[in-house]
Amino acid sequence: MLAFWVGHPTDAALLLGLSTMRVAAAFLLVPLFTQDLIPALIRNALFIALALLGLLVQDVQPLALSGWQWAVLYGREALLGAAMGFLFAGLMWSFEMAGQLIDTKVGATQAQVQDPLSGHQTSLTGAFLARLASWVFMASGGFMLFAALLLDSFALWPLQGEWSLRPAAAVVFEAEFGRMLRLALLVAAPSLVMLYLVDGVLGLINRYAQQLNVFSLSMSIKAVVGHLVLLLQLGSLVALMNEELLARGPLVRTLLATLFGPGTSN
Repeated sequence: MLAFWVGHPTDAALLLGLSTMRVAAAFLLVPLFTQDLIPALIRNALFIALALLGLLVQDVQPLALSGWQWAVLYGREALLGAAMGFLFAGLMWSFEMAGQLIDTKVGATQAQVQDPLSGHQTSLTGAFLARLASWVFMASGGFMLFAALLLDSFALWPLQGEWSLRPAAAVVFEAEFGRMLRLALLVAAPSLVMLYLVDGVLGLINRYAQQLNVFSLSMSIKAVVGHLVLLLQLGSLVALMNEELLARGPLVRTLLATLFGPGTSN
């Protein structure tokens, strides 16, 4: 670490930028750190502060590399940071997907809102569940866990270490997408079951009372039923998010070891 401070300013700036690349790539994928929520000055200061801490946990030396070699190193750091961000952001994306599944069944996907957390349009229930997941993430220590794992990654996969993406990466990302979809279905399942029951009841009503315009009532009834079920689920959803966060630490370490190798501890 001493070489970082006493080396040439250009070398120090390049090493700091290399460390910042991993931090920024990880944080920018998490919906809580978008430009609409956090001013760029504060966000960039946070990235640089964590990058400096990352340099403290490893032994770095000035590197005499060509521009192409530096570009490869920066790309490698961005890849590792993006992998970490994806593994954590998937929790919040799963809750948002669950909300969109519910709104699709209700028929309320026409009501789209611009979500500042994710930076794109989503349904009303999707935005609500995404905010719930984000609140639990911050209130339950998810941010501290994320930052701690990010700093640990500098010790396991240092900037100047010999590590690269492994062929098993495709399997890891495929499994993570499957995990996200399972979590989304688990969150949405109670509401979806009730909505299908409502559809069945309305179908029977329409069968025996054909003069009643069931279609005009179905969206309102399903919206009320779906959101009542969600309100009854709130406690279990918070507990589910907490359980996922507790399991996320060892899981992220295992998945990153599969992606980039077991690493070496300094």
